Amino acid sequence: MRPSSAITSFVSDESGAVTVDWVVITAAITGLGVAVAVTVATGTVQLGGSISGAVAQAPVTLGSTFRSGLSRLGELVSMDFSDGDTSGWSSDRLGFTEALGAFLGPFGGADGVVSYDVSLPAGANEATISFDLLVLDSWDANIGGLSSGRGDGMSVTIDGTEIAFELFMHAGHSQAGDYTGPRSGQVTIGDTTYATTMNMVSEGSFHGNTWTDQVWQVEISASNPPPGGFQLGLQGTLDQGIHDESFGIGSFGVSAQ
Repeated sequence: MRPSSAITSFVSDESGAVTVDWVVITAAITGLGVAVAVTVATGTVQLGGSISGAVAQAPVTLGSTFRSGLSRLGELVSMDFSDGDTSGWSSDRLGFTEALGAFLGPFGGADGVVSYDVSLPAGANEATISFDLLVLDSWDANIGGLSSGRGDGMSVTIDGTEIAFELFMHAGHSQAGDYTGPRSGQVTIGDTTYATTMNMVSEGSFHGNTWTDQVWQVEISASNPPPGGFQLGLQGTLDQGIHDESFGIGSFGVSAQ
């Protein structure tokens, strides 16, 4: 075969051309895919970091309608003071005994009003406050010669207006039994009716001395409470020092519906 014929035959021969083209095209597509993947991955990582930072810094807030609706289903506040939390109270004084555990107090007559700011969800039509009232040491009710003024009692106020006042007497006195029965009453202030009940649930030497202490369960229900809430006030009308006559608060809770 002449040289010119060999060259012509080689140039015009198409065997294997498709395979060569396919390899070239596939390689090009693969390279393009890798380039796109790198670009998209980089952008995705950066976007993910931005979203993560924004979410971490954003405050968690429920819509007012959902939040108030959820709150009205039950308990708003529950505290037993074992963790040191005194949020909402005008005092952060805490006491502890083995028998009583942690409690808010003790408070004497000289301490004045101890208050708690009750916050209620929008639209609440009833609120209930419950707590353990700890009557500690030598309360003498209004027995002549042992007490003065109004006697050794507990005043309960709402926004500064008294809704209940009850006298208490330590066990051992001849008239002690007259002060151990259930207490109840109600007062209407504006459009709100406050009903208060008190029941003694325990008696014993809980506070580390010879006097017999008492634990009373107190419940205050408010029908048609003021919008937003109100301030609960507690004051002992005690005429002796805090180590001889005092009160405390335990297992405090607020609910609304």
